[in-house]
Amino acid sequence: GHHSHSHRPPQLLTEDEERRDFEQGLDALDRLGIRPRGHRSALWAATWTTAGLVAEFGLRYESNQMDDDRPYLLETDHGTIAEIPPHWSWDDYPQYAYMWEPGIGKTVVPPSTAVKVWAEELDALREHGGALVLNAHPFLSGRASRVAAIRALIEQARAWGDVDVLTAGEAAERIFNDPSAAKRKHEPLYADPIVYPHY
Repeated sequence: GHHSHSHRPPQLLTEDEERRDFEQGLDALDRLGIRPRGHRSALWAATWTTAGLVAEFGLRYESNQMDDDRPYLLETDHGTIAEIPPHWSWDDYPQYAYMWEPGIGKTVVPPSTAVKVWAEELDALREHGGALVLNAHPFLSGRASRVAAIRALIEQARAWGDVDVLTAGEAAERIFNDPSAAKRKHEPLYADPIVYPHY
């Protein structure tokens, strides 16, 4: 997957800067012989042009829009991609991040708590055909106890017998091959600035 070149949130970049960063990320991966199939914005801070960039450069999916519990097809002006919706509660950062400065993480929970959060969420999603998109950073979830916790989550999912454990790329292909997959047109949402001020 492509996760930007500089890890700067696209919402803080101009459209040209986002494009340049996107292209630099592709170039860096290409030099390593890697052609990514999908994209996730830095800090999930996609702009209205991000999905179009993903489609324009031939990637199959993005995982940025926190607007559903189920993957769907997203029709952009540059082609259709699969959207594999993430959510902050499925990320390991709120569970494990600790940084003294800047103060962007001060809570560290035991891995058993993280697994409990994710397993309960996954169990509820099973009822509705949802997808839990686990986001595990190597510098957070790479500790021995946390790797064991992720293993326990996968083992629980498999024990239920009705959960498939897939990569985002595999999930994207499944969506493209599903004739009943939901389709949405990618277009800006109008939000009344009096109700939802833009900061």
